[in-house]
Amino acid sequence: MVRTDVGLWAVADGMGGHEAGDLASRIVVQSLDAIGTPESAADLLAECEERLFSANRQILALSHERQGATVGTTAAVLLVRDSYYACIWAGDSRVYLISRGAISQVSHDHSELEELIAEGALSREDVNDWLSNAITRAVGVADDPEFEVVTGPGRAGGCLRDLQRWPDQTRAGRRDPAARGYATRPGSLR
Repeated sequence: MVRTDVGLWAVADGMGGHEAGDLASRIVVQSLDAIGTPESAADLLAECEERLFSANRQILALSHERQGATVGTTAAVLLVRDSYYACIWAGDSRVYLISRGAISQVSHDHSELEELIAEGALSREDVNDWLSNAITRAVGVADDPEFEVVTGPGRAGGCLRDLQRWPDQTRAGRRDPAARGYATRPGSLR
């Protein structure tokens, strides 16, 4: 989804191997698309977070209608407003920074493999032989979903402009780290 009028770009990718991933991703996109013009970057972030939690509740209701089937989607959202940016994500959809001819990953995957790598149990080379990679966070699979948030000031010459789905991702949290047990980490465009 692209909403340049608001400063919002988003990718939602239904969970493979589970029911109604296409519906789950559509719910996330429709929920985010309802965001109006915010007064500030902080307002945009707060509204985006609320819309993601609303989508989560809708997807859980869909799961209940389907006799408790697992229904979910990844989400990666980029917000840009008032010379600030925020990336919010859950799952393995990624956000990249393209700046001065270099591409760097802003988000990190919420996946079993990424957790094993972070713990030192596997190396990046080890995962090349793995056939599957289960995600550890998604929208629609828990009453209280965990998102990861990275925020920072924008800078001339830097542009977060590409959202793509890949097997690795990071987790995002709410601006208030105490809220819902999420973690946030500051970032900056370089």
